[in-house]
Amino acid sequence: MRCPVADLVAWVVKLDDDHHEVVFERSEARARVRGARKEGLDARDTEARREPRLDAHAPGPVPAQALLAINWWLECSHCAHRVEEEGCWRCADNADEEASHEMEWAPPVTRGQDVWCSEACREAEARERTERRLAREAVLAEVRQTLPSAEVASTVVTSGTGTVWLRVPGCKGTVKYEWPTGTLWAEVRDHAILLAALRRPALETWKSEGGAVHG
Repeated sequence: MRCPVADLVAWVVKLDDDHHEVVFERSEARARVRGARKEGLDARDTEARREPRLDAHAPGPVPAQALLAINWWLECSHCAHRVEEEGCWRCADNADEEASHEMEWAPPVTRGQDVWCSEACREAEARERTERRLAREAVLAEVRQTLPSAEVASTVVTSGTGTVWLRVPGCKGTVKYEWPTGTLWAEVRDHAILLAALRRPALETWKSEGGAVHG
C-alpha cells in the first residue's frame, strides 16, 4: 500500500561521496532502503538526512531549479559542465580564477529535472537532438529500402554515422548495417539467406573475421 503523499517528507540519501539522491519517505530507514535499491546497494552502506526545504515537492521528482536553490550543483544536460545556481564558471567569458569575482555568469536554464549552463547550451542540445532524429530517420529509411523484411533490433546514431542491428527472416544471427556507407555485416552461415533477401547474385567483398561486407 502506497504511503499518502501528505505523510512523505524529503530525505537526501548519500550513496557515495559524489552521488546523492532525494527520496520522499516517512522515515530515515525507509529512505535509505529506497535510495539504496535504486543503485543496487545495501541500505546499511548509505546515509540519509532530512531536507525539509524540499518537502513541498513530494512525492517527487524534484525540479532542477529547486535543487540549485538549496546550493546543489547539477550537470548540464548538454556539455556535462558543473552548473550552480549562479551559472557555470567554465562557460563564463573570463574563467581566470583571479578575475572570477568580476565575471558576469550567464544564468542557468532549467526545465523540469533538466538544467543547462545557459540558453546557448539548451539551444545547442536542441539542434543536436534534431540532427540525431533526422539522421536516424534517414538510416531507417535506407534500411527499409534495402531490407524491407528486416526487423530493427537496435540503433546507434551519432553525428554523421549510424549502425543498425537487424533481424532478417531466416538468419540465425543479427545483421549489422552501417550508414552512410551502406555496408552490411553478417555471419558466414547467414550469407546465402542475406543474399537472397538482398537479391544479389554474389558476394562483393569478403572479410576474414567471419562476416560478409556488401557495399
